[in-house]
Amino acid sequence: MKMKTIQKNQKSVSMTHIQQVGMMMKQLNCITKIKGCNIFFIFFLLILSSSNSFSQVLPERYQKLIDSARIYRSTNKYKEAVTMLERAFAENGDKGLVQDRYEAGRLWALIGNLDSVENQFNKIVKVGYGSYIEIEADSAFKKLENIPRWKNLKSKIKANYYFNDSIQSNNYESLDKKLIHILDTIYENDQLPRMKLLNVKADDSLEMKKLYGEMSKNDSENQNRISLLLDSYGWLGAEKVSQRGINTVYLVLQHAPLDIKQKYIDMVERAVSKGEIRATDYALFQDRYLLQRNDNQKYGTQVGKSGPAYYVLPIQEPAKVDEFRSKIGLPPMKEYLKRWKIIWSLERYEKDLLKYHNK
Repeated sequence: MKMKTIQKNQKSVSMTHIQQVGMMMKQLNCITKIKGCNIFFIFFLLILSSSNSFSQVLPERYQKLIDSARIYRSTNKYKEAVTMLERAFAENGDKGLVQDRYEAGRLWALIGNLDSVENQFNKIVKVGYGSYIEIEADSAFKKLENIPRWKNLKSKIKANYYFNDSIQSNNYESLDKKLIHILDTIYENDQLPRMKLLNVKADDSLEMKKLYGEMSKNDSENQNRISLLLDSYGWLGAEKVSQRGINTVYLVLQHAPLDIKQKYIDMVERAVSKGEIRATDYALFQDRYLLQRNDNQKYGTQVGKSGPAYYVLPIQEPAKVDEFRSKIGLPPMKEYLKRWKIIWSLERYEKDLLKYHNK
């Protein structure tokens, strides 16, 4: 049956009042060594800067134009792609999803039309877009770095970043602004090289090697800073550094070596019990921690890579893993592993371990 409308849990940027920014999910990659093979750890940090989300009904025509834009974009036909996006907005009463406005802005940047870049970003800035680190990391905007108008626009985006944090904190006036500033710097240092890696195509390129070096250096410095803060202040709760600050501390601990994880794991577990860290996020931390200790993971969140092939790293109770995942709100393994094109079954899991991991 042909669908007449398409449901999207996204926001239109045609609102007349400021909306808080929705959800930012960044995939973080880190390569390490376990049992002599390269392991590709993949985990996700959800940073919520908004509690307001609603179901936006979009016309089918809008989605078709967006899909056409993606096809053109995949073949580097930027003008054709942005034309499809502009048509989608126009035919939808000048309404568009934030993610689509962002894509239109970056395409105009690649084409070299700053006026159109400003037009798209001014629309999403008005409704609270504040992911300035995403902008900093996106190579599409590199040629605009020294242009005053672009710098001014970025300053507005960064202002939204701080504004969104203030309105999500009921006790903003009592927050420790000095600590928040330190944690914001740590967060930027953590995220920028990782986000830039998403724009590097060749696995063996000089740029990728440079970014991995920068990432390793930043991780080491960030771990030292977080260790100093935790040793001096104890766990930095939301009442002191806001939820974003907690996310930053947790993010750095995710990347940390085993000895640092062991030192602060009790603090992390207390934060989970208080609801400051979600159980789904802690599952990623716990699985990685267990693997670093040469134990088997519990929730099956960690994936290994051998050559071009991906496989699930050793699990404590494979037959019960979906039961464990369900209890804390994680999707079934079958769904979770689709992003790596892994077909989940106990038989496949055991064969893959023998083939890739235990060789």
